[in-house]
Amino acid sequence: MKGFERFMSLVMAGIIMASASVTAFAEEEEAVEAAEETEAVEVTDKYVTDPSLVTDSHDTPSLSFDTGKWENYVEAVGGAGISFTLSNDNTSAFQGQCLRITADAENAADDNTFAYNWSCLSNKGEPLFEAEPDAEKDYTMAGVLLKAEKFGLECFNGSTVAMKYRIGEDYKKKLMADSIFLAPVDKDNHFIPDAKVTRLEVNTTDNNNVNSYATGLVSVADLNDTNTVPAAGVIIMIPVHAKAEGLDILDIDNLTVTLKSGAQIGDLDGYNKNAKQQDGVIEVNRKVQTNDVKISKDDVPLKSKIKTIFVIVGLSVLGIAVVTFIIVSIVKAKKRFY
Repeated sequence: MKGFERFMSLVMAGIIMASASVTAFAEEEEAVEAAEETEAVEVTDKYVTDPSLVTDSHDTPSLSFDTGKWENYVEAVGGAGISFTLSNDNTSAFQGQCLRITADAENAADDNTFAYNWSCLSNKGEPLFEAEPDAEKDYTMAGVLLKAEKFGLECFNGSTVAMKYRIGEDYKKKLMADSIFLAPVDKDNHFIPDAKVTRLEVNTTDNNNVNSYATGLVSVADLNDTNTVPAAGVIIMIPVHAKAEGLDILDIDNLTVTLKSGAQIGDLDGYNKNAKQQDGVIEVNRKVQTNDVKISKDDVPLKSKIKTIFVIVGLSVLGIAVVTFIIVSIVKAKKRFY
């Protein structure tokens, strides 16, 4: 019996050492992964104010809208009786969750005029051909605003803002010119003279951007002798020109800010890299919504699976040893008293 007790002592010591090794292995792996994620990047872009947000990796978007943290980086801008509601949603996302934008325009006049660069468009999408905006006229700037300072930048000049987007099915007779616009704006949220504006027009045929996601982007020119106004923001202008309530107007996903050097602003709001990307028609289901990121069993990373196996094996061996020890102790006690 004494020999068996020595054997059990050795087994217990081995198990304790193995458990400690597994724990140390897991902690070391996590430390390496954390170090890789926070490795410093040499920043050469002159408008960067927070180098810690810059990465050379292109594996993640700047904003994925997969968690509630996106609220710190985008804001709704209304006007002329138009307001927008922003929420993240998983029912029709490109990947994980998306930013769902709905519009209310109960008081919107049918003759709303929306600024478009240095000319503007009527509610029919017809250019008014003004040489420059009339200071006496109130131009509507409504949509979703991205401010450079929230992305660790002094301005967006020299950068490209790209995103996956899907125009809502309610656009008909509600969205001016059946289009949304991406444009740089100054610190007062005004269009910048001669700045490039991207028009994203509804397309339901070859490059469908209603029933599936498309890519939209705007490249902001660098500052120079002729382009002297810093782009303090980029606006996703959504010109709703008719009365509407809870209008499903736009979904945005995986927005990325790429700098002139080719580096980009890294993950700001908690990208769910395990979520699968949509590669076909989006089936919209408005009844199921959540703000939580859910990872299925099939989406667990390989390293996590290996760590889990180590822990399960270690605990199983420990459990067997404890049960064996208890049985031996009971047998020994019986022999002593009987």
